[in-house]
Amino acid sequence: MDHFVSSLFLQDENVRADNDPLAWEDIEGCRVSENYAEEVQGVDSNVDKFFNDTFYDNWDERAFDGIDELGYMNLKEITASEVRLLHFRDQTVAFSFYQLYSKMNGFAVRKNRIRRNVKNEVTQQQFICFWDGFRDTGPENDSHRRKCEPKPEPRCGCLAEMRVHTIILFGDVLAFDATYCKNRYMCPLVVFSRVNHHNQTIVFAAMLVANEKEETYTWLLKQFLEAMKGKAPGCVITDGDNAMKKAIESVFPSAYYRLCAWHLLRNATSNLSNPTFTSEFKKCMLFYYEISEFEDWWVKLVTELGLQHNEWVCDLYARRKMWATAYIHGHFFGGFRTTSRCERLHSMLSKFVHSRHNLRGFIEQILRCICQMRLREAQSELASVVGDLVLQSPLHALERSAANTLTREIFMLFRPMLTRACTLKVCSCTLTPSCEIYTLSKSGNPNKEWNVSHYQDRSIFKCSCFRMESLGIPCDHIVAVLVHLDAKEIPKSLLIDRWSKNARLKVWEFMENGPFCWES
Repeated sequence: MDHFVSSLFLQDENVRADNDPLAWEDIEGCRVSENYAEEVQGVDSNVDKFFNDTFYDNWDERAFDGIDELGYMNLKEITASEVRLLHFRDQTVAFSFYQLYSKMNGFAVRKNRIRRNVKNEVTQQQFICFWDGFRDTGPENDSHRRKCEPKPEPRCGCLAEMRVHTIILFGDVLAFDATYCKNRYMCPLVVFSRVNHHNQTIVFAAMLVANEKEETYTWLLKQFLEAMKGKAPGCVITDGDNAMKKAIESVFPSAYYRLCAWHLLRNATSNLSNPTFTSEFKKCMLFYYEISEFEDWWVKLVTELGLQHNEWVCDLYARRKMWATAYIHGHFFGGFRTTSRCERLHSMLSKFVHSRHNLRGFIEQILRCICQMRLREAQSELASVVGDLVLQSPLHALERSAANTLTREIFMLFRPMLTRACTLKVCSCTLTPSCEIYTLSKSGNPNKEWNVSHYQDRSIFKCSCFRMESLGIPCDHIVAVLVHLDAKEIPKSLLIDRWSKNARLKVWEFMENGPFCWES
């Protein structure tokens, strides 16, 4: 879920945001007309009559979905600390707020710069006073060449500004399943699940529906999208239902669609009853093969088992780009590549729901299950911050850097990369105008090579194996390059916020003064 939260810096305040190593990006909003101040003063003044002397008797009203909701506060009396508690639907609403605020306090504002992450997503927007900065005076000896009187200086270096930050919490990957019908009325339960920063499967939302038609799923996804403030997931995983697939393509057109590995293996067992195929198919699906290696393996598998013309196998192969890791690596799925994750979710739900339950009892049991998941997450949260892990790899500095940032479960997934990196060597380095490309090979197998690109200006690393993009964890090839560069700690660009111990704090720090209860 994403939220836009604000930070206000007034001219008479000493506190300013620290410089960040990530580059700021200038946008066209930096250049405005000379009449901008007058234009801003022309903002619709009808909202003036709504202003009053109270500030949020109800904490829920700190979230704003539109400009019409901004009239319930006294913008003459609001303080910077109170502004920092606000949440906006998007940057447009945030900018509208700052325009109204500036109007009520006698100055004009403009957009300045935005900051993006490695995925080119906007993570911060800066709004500044119209008088911010100073005019570029040009060469000192240029004044005698002027033919006319220069225009009055429009800027005086005013420091008033407002920044809005995008907070995204675990909404990047969504698993969509509708296989739970264990209630008296056989109404399907649609479960949206995701992975938290402790690598645990958590129910994101759950809904009872009357049927499994395309229009039902379409309505359901639209309601979910509205609840998410318009933030669609980047990847969606389903059991392959055709009606569900069409609904996802309609509501989430830009999301990458993937089939659930657990459902595919279950269907392979029921359709073929061939344990050898199921076992080998699992390898084809989950191993990190190159596309050519996958194709060779598949041809060998179906030929040896005489399944070249089997209708179900042919249909499965036609959809290979939705399930084969060889094709989908590079897309972030947050750990939803293993079959055991979905199987554990089914197993846990089955402990709470039974066919004897009516609808009310069914919902109550689902809520009990969700509470159990939240308790487990709280226990993992505590385990991640209590005690220091014993360093075990040969690369103590890098290991300590990761252990201090990543949650315990994610660190345990990363630690083997440190040992495996010691078996790799850098064979060559090619310099390009934008980056350095390191070619690596494994000791004893010089024919297998990987390329790691290092963009020094942004401290970004990209490997040809795409594991960093797929899992959000640095691969052994990138670690080997860090060792080659004599790095003492892992760059922040490789330790994504999603897997960090402070993942939830990025939202909580803006709500510590209010009785908020966030859904897991």
